[in-house]
Amino acid sequence: MKFYIFFLYIFCLLSTNSFAEIYSYTDKNGITHFTDNMANIPEEYRKKFKTSAEIKSQKYETENTKKFDKKVKVENQKNQEIQEKDNDSEKKVEKINKKKKNTLTYNEKIKLEAWKMAKRFTLDYLKNPGSAKFPENSYNIKEARSYEWEITSYVDAHNDYGAFKRVYFKIKLSKEYNGGTWYLEDFKSWD
Repeated sequence: MKFYIFFLYIFCLLSTNSFAEIYSYTDKNGITHFTDNMANIPEEYRKKFKTSAEIKSQKYETENTKKFDKKVKVENQKNQEIQEKDNDSEKKVEKINKKKKNTLTYNEKIKLEAWKMAKRFTLDYLKNPGSAKFPENSYNIKEARSYEWEITSYVDAHNDYGAFKRVYFKIKLSKEYNGGTWYLEDFKSWD
């Protein structure tokens, strides 16, 4: 029995931690020094020394901060990737919508071309063509016959006296079959 108690006593002595305080300080050259005696710390560094408990907590905080920063960085990267995917999706949708808007049928293209030509021919009949303002959407285009269109609309322009006057017009245009030249067939205007 005495043998067991002696063995237990030796075991306890060997397994106990040393409770001596450890101090650290960093000198002006940036070198960190460790000591177990506070008297070994120079006077100029005694206000800035750290104990072993502070060193351990700083190490723990530093490790946790690094882990947290890494998690935040990973989350930020994931969020950025999601945002970039959303932006790419939005851009793709915008491209598709633009293509749909820019894709006109042949008949729509011809009508727009007829409207542009009607404005050009109408300018020849105005006193002051530089002041002409045509409506953007207030015009009527109908196909009279194959390759012939009638356009009814109005134009605001200065008259002989410099006042703006609205002139209504009806114009008949034709286009060559092979797609080249536009011709003015008829022009009527009224106030």
